Amino acid sequence: MERAIEIYVMINCAVIGISHLVKANAWIDFFAVLRSYGKAGAIANGFLSLSLGAIILAFHWTWQGAIPIMVTSLGIAQVIKALVAFALPELSLKTMDRPMAKNPVGYQIGGVFLLLFAIAIAFSLWG
Repeated sequence: MERAIEIYVMINCAVIGISHLVKANAWIDFFAVLRSYGKAGAIANGFLSLSLGAIILAFHWTWQGAIPIMVTSLGIAQVIKALVAFALPELSLKTMDRPMAKNPVGYQIGGVFLLLFAIAIAFSLWG
């Protein structure tokens, strides 16, 4: 099951990473829409994080090897992000309103890191 979760994370990171690179302005627009809904937008964003994080933590609690540790850590981070969005939506809105949230270069840099993580997972699984 752990391998399947690593493939799941690899696919998510690759798709979102490519999207961040080639359509950064769409992500700016997406988060602008979420911000416009106020606390409800923060909670909607929390559900996105919870869906990825909960799946990872339910099936991938692994603390051996660099990539497995990074995948498990990503799951923890996503669940914490969701908890903040649900319990402290005002704080979540503040993070979504940072200047970087309105800068396409920030999304493109994030996209590079997501793609590199996806590639690292692929090499770990098949390299």
